Amino acid sequence: PRPSSAATPVRWGAVPPGWTSDDPPAAMSVASFTIPDKGGVGALTITPLGPGQDLLANVNRWRRQAGLPPVATLAEADPLAIDVGGDAGTLVDITGGEQRILAVVVSQPAATWFIKLTGPDGLLGGQRPAFEEFVRSLQLDGSSS
Repeated sequence: PRPSSAATPVRWGAVPPGWTSDDPPAAMSVASFTIPDKGGVGALTITPLGPGQDLLANVNRWRRQAGLPPVATLAEADPLAIDVGGDAGTLVDITGGEQRILAVVVSQPAATWFIKLTGPDGLLGGQRPAFEEFVRSLQLDGSSS
């Protein structure tokens, strides 16, 4: 796995073709990538926040960003389990109109990690397999920044 810098608390395997690492990363993120495609441009961020983040509240914030109404329960967002470098993660796929958000949340004792890919639905549909493979390769160090 390659770190984006020695000070970054996350490592990953191969970066999917066409993805470029942002230097410096997007605000609040320890790493971010730009994903250009014929369907538009996507942005991936990897952000550690404090432990115990409310997943439902975040799902509803992302749904608002995609122009969708909130859901009452997490089950309504159809979450999927995904392995993130040996940690248990939760994947949600939110599509509203042309906007789509793929987000993975990993709760660790010292941090909650958010891996979020935002962009046009046409781009994210084609990038979802690469996104999932990239997420599975991540090694998160467990401490928030």
